[in-house]
Amino acid sequence: MPVRTASLKDDSAEAFAKAILVGVTYFFAALFSLELSNGLFGFAPIWPANAVLLAAILHGGRPGRRYLVISAIASMAANRLSGGTWLMCAGFTVANLSEPLLARAMVRRLGLMPGMPTVSGRCLALFCLVAAVAAAASAAIATNFAVGSYAIFFASWFLADCLGMLIITPIAIMVADALDEGAWQRLRRIPRQYVIEAVLLLSLVTVASLIAFMANRYPMLFLPLAAMMLVVVRLGTVGVSLGVVVVAAIATVATGLGSGPVVMIHVGRLQEVLCVQLYLFVLYAACLPSTALLGAQRRLLDELREKNRLLNLAEAAAQLGHWRFTADNRQMFCSAETYRIHGVDPSGPPIPPEDVFDVYYVDEDRDRVRAIVHAAMLEGEGYEYRSRIRRPDGEVRHVFVRGEIHRDPQGAIVAIFGTIQDCTVQTEQESALDHARIAAEEAAAAARLASETDALTGLPNRRQLLVVLDRSHQQARDLNQALAVAILDIDHFKRVNDTFGHVIGDRVLQRVARAAASALRGSDFIGRFGGEEFIIVLPNAPLDVAETIADRVRAAIEADAMEGLGDRPRVTASLGVAGWQPGEAMTALLQRADEALYDAKRGGRNLVRCAQRRIDAGPASDMIREA
Repeated sequence: MPVRTASLKDDSAEAFAKAILVGVTYFFAALFSLELSNGLFGFAPIWPANAVLLAAILHGGRPGRRYLVISAIASMAANRLSGGTWLMCAGFTVANLSEPLLARAMVRRLGLMPGMPTVSGRCLALFCLVAAVAAAASAAIATNFAVGSYAIFFASWFLADCLGMLIITPIAIMVADALDEGAWQRLRRIPRQYVIEAVLLLSLVTVASLIAFMANRYPMLFLPLAAMMLVVVRLGTVGVSLGVVVVAAIATVATGLGSGPVVMIHVGRLQEVLCVQLYLFVLYAACLPSTALLGAQRRLLDELREKNRLLNLAEAAAQLGHWRFTADNRQMFCSAETYRIHGVDPSGPPIPPEDVFDVYYVDEDRDRVRAIVHAAMLEGEGYEYRSRIRRPDGEVRHVFVRGEIHRDPQGAIVAIFGTIQDCTVQTEQESALDHARIAAEEAAAAARLASETDALTGLPNRRQLLVVLDRSHQQARDLNQALAVAILDIDHFKRVNDTFGHVIGDRVLQRVARAAASALRGSDFIGRFGGEEFIIVLPNAPLDVAETIADRVRAAIEADAMEGLGDRPRVTASLGVAGWQPGEAMTALLQRADEALYDAKRGGRNLVRCAQRRIDAGPASDMIREA
């Protein structure tokens, strides 16, 4: 809590110091204007004191009793020092304080920006209305305490206060902002070129005003207006305010010394004051519309510049550029990112539209791209394509281009607008993904093949064999086709293992598998069922054809064994064949083939036997499902 208390004390001290500063400024501004009116020059065309107070309460956000009390004291003191009675001083003080309070209330009511009420055309017009109403109310109050012509006094008070608010308030708010931020830091942020230009233009206004108000022979009041037009164009609202202050100062001094076009009218002092004030008011009012329009234009240009900056950042991040080809003058506008995608310096010469296809597109894509664009122009429809471009340094980039045709009301092509995106990274990633997918599919196929293949013989294993049996059985039932199976068993294989060992036994299995597979048709299927037993599936094969094929297999195995030399054992095989009968289960078919195999074994081996034609009486479960 002690820290917070100290902070509150610091804030209170700072607020009090600001109030004192406002009061002192108000006092000297009021005293200076009153001395001008009562002294050598005899009048003050602008009343800046109320403008200072208005700027303070607009900038601070809340009027605060400190500002009002200290400004009231300053107003009373300045008026008393200038010779006013106590009643007159009190009345003028009430008028002076009511003006900024009413102006602030109207600013809030109209929704104007409290910090700088003249930042846009709408705000400028409304602030002029605020200044006029507040000045009129203040003049109405002050006129009750005036001496002399009430009409002239009202007009003079109104114009002086209105000019003060319009001219001095923006400058005072700018000064207050600079003090808050740090005057030196604020000054350092102002471009040197702007400062030099402001000094030169205000010097021009000074020279024009001196010529206009020091000339007693010819009316030259148009000269300050001409100089102020340059100020409007280059310096804006604050520059106009400073320029009018310069004109007002010179007009006050010159008119007070009896020089200038106003004195040539030969009217009284109050009328001269009104003439100078009206001139300043008209001068300021003449500059306002142009100031507002140019200010709005500058803001729009700043917004456009910021949007373009953000667009360039977005295009650079997305590697997406845009372009527009105009048909009538055959000019092509390209964004900076479009230049970068093509590998060209954005500050260099423009990309010639007639050379885009020949210069940048690779030979393999050039004709295809040209045909797409020409077809789109004939049909008047949008287009898109992927292609490759070759940069000046030889690097090839993948791009995605999208375009649309713009036509006039008569249907003629006026322009083509499009976008181009560098999709090289995306294309490379897609290519890598495709390679990875293909590799994964190949690995999966290899794994699936390994899971369905007998490692020793290279033939389909029991698992794949059961799948083929089930599929062949289903096809035979659905299409009413012939189907046969043969069970092959190597004769005396146990004796081979016992005599020659398991290594030789494995080689025998491999020889038998190769010989048997070589004797089959292309549509036949053979797999190792287990041990030395193999099953052959013969789709669309009647029993006699199946018997012939089985005997060919037996003979091939025997012939391979006859070629054996040395210690390679001679082996034969026995086969049992069974033909499928409609309505027969696969287990029953295999059972009959197995019985035929045992008939061949009992008949002396190295034989083929066919099973008897019969159908099992009871329902048989599918062998595949049992597996």
